[in-house]
Amino acid sequence: RLALETHPDWAILKIDCRNGFNEFVRAFALSEIGRYPALLAMLPLVHAILEQRSPLYAGSQRMPFDSECGGRQGDPLICAVFCLVLNPVIKAAQAAMSLGFIMAQMDDCYLVGPPAEVAAAYHTFIAELVPTGLTSAVQKCQAYSPDPAAALLLPPGVPVSHAGIVAAGVPIGTDNFVQEYLRDKTDRTVSLIKATATSLRCGHGQDLWALVTYCLRPLFDHWLQNCYPAHVRPFAREIDTALLDAASDATVPDLATVDPLVLRRLRLPVRH
Repeated sequence: RLALETHPDWAILKIDCRNGFNEFVRAFALSEIGRYPALLAMLPLVHAILEQRSPLYAGSQRMPFDSECGGRQGDPLICAVFCLVLNPVIKAAQAAMSLGFIMAQMDDCYLVGPPAEVAAAYHTFIAELVPTGLTSAVQKCQAYSPDPAAALLLPPGVPVSHAGIVAAGVPIGTDNFVQEYLRDKTDRTVSLIKATATSLRCGHGQDLWALVTYCLRPLFDHWLQNCYPAHVRPFAREIDTALLDAASDATVPDLATVDPLVLRRLRLPVRH
């Protein structure tokens, strides 16, 4: 966001690796782990997990075919393994840029910089994907630039917006784009808080208080931490109001009375 505000002629291009966790070449993943001495100790374990074909399940029903690529269902190591698979691709794309940069969140990668550099890095990224077994469809990518002329320099076929883009869950773009995104997230969050309170207010105060404190309160934290205060403050007030109402519903005789100290423990983003 800061890069585009500083350089309004720059662009951001989001690349999505299609079904990435299920389609990477297992042999490529093992070879990448073997490149790092610090990871050699985990190589036998990952090899044992990925060497054989693995069953696939839909619910409790086993599918009539097995998986020969990507991770095994339920394997907690696969997120880390996938990042190692994508690491050389990201490095190659970064090397194709002199002013811009690339950042990634799992299978979502973002190229940021002058449009011509972004286009060159995109083509490098796609070429480097081939040995990994991963693919990315150009029509599934997204791009944004404040400069209308940027679309002429970006890869053909990539949808380009001049309103905004969501990068790593954070809206970047015009004020209207950001406000519409935050409005939708706020409405969804408030609706969930109210539905939870309605379901548990009768006789389940302790459960409701625990959910308010540990599950519902953090729901909006990502945008509080990553959006500008001026953008997020009005929506945070709505979240606070819904949380306070739910906390009041949780106040029953066997639970501490809601007082300023207890409310402070809710760690509300905007103080009333």
